[in-house]
Amino acid sequence: MEKIKSILGYSWAIMTVPFAFAIMFSAPIIYQTLFEARGLKVTDRISGAEVVQVIERNEYSIYLHKPVFDGFFHERNSGFVQVDFIAETVLPLQIEEAIDYDLDNAPDFHISINTQSNEYSLKAATENVKQLGAEEVYVLENRRTIRVEIER
Repeated sequence: MEKIKSILGYSWAIMTVPFAFAIMFSAPIIYQTLFEARGLKVTDRISGAEVVQVIERNEYSIYLHKPVFDGFFHERNSGFVQVDFIAETVLPLQIEEAIDYDLDNAPDFHISINTQSNEYSLKAATENVKQLGAEEVYVLENRRTIRVEIER
């Protein structure tokens, strides 16, 4: 009887290993499904909001996000706009762009980014643009992301 209990116990332990791996690898899919089923979404302050315009250049694309003014209880007077510079392979050494975040056909700010050192300069063209939202450019492999602080 002791031998049967031992065999059943070890068998149970061994059978749980594949089950544990299955749960571990399917958890993101399960969580995503439950998250979307409830109608929840990641806040725009984290995600940068949806993309409203894509500008194609020879070596890279510019993804301009919707301005974000979200607050905890109500909208704020100050917010940010996120701009992504994404290349298929490698970004050019220097990026210089005039960005029109409110889509009124007039540049709102000029940004210059050195993609090697990730140093930048920002020149406001309107009074709504304040400064770069972070002290740095967000760096991913073939992508640079900036957040520029703006006011209404």
